[in-house]
Amino acid sequence: MKKMLNSKKGDIPTMLLVIATLALFVFALFTFYLSNLNVEKKINLAKMIDSIHVKEEQFYFYKKIGRTNEEAAELIDGILDGNSILIKRDFYSKKGLFFPKKKFIMSIEYRFPILN
Repeated sequence: MKKMLNSKKGDIPTMLLVIATLALFVFALFTFYLSNLNVEKKINLAKMIDSIHVKEEQFYFYKKIGRTNEEAAELIDGILDGNSILIKRDFYSKKGLFFPKKKFIMSIEYRFPILN
C-alpha cells in the first residue's frame, strides 16, 4: 500500500488528463456562450422590425379613435411627410461582459402610407 502512495509514475499523465478535461470543459462553455449571443442577435433583429410594425398599428389606432394625422404621428414619434408617415429608429447593442459600451447596430427607416 505504501509503495502505491509513493509511486510518481502515474502523477504526470493523470495531471495532464485532468488539465485537458478542464480545458475542454471551459472551451465547451465558452462555445455555448458565443452561440447564445448569435441567437440573441437574430431574436433582437426580429424585435426591432416588429417594434416598427407596432408603431404603424398604433398610428392607425389613434386615427380610428379620432386623432388627426399630426397628433397620431407625434404620439408614435413619427414624421408626417405628405401622405405618409416616416419612422426612424436607431438600435444599439446591450452592455455585456465582452462589450462594456453600447455599440450602434443599425438604423431603420420605415415609411407607410396614411390610409383613410
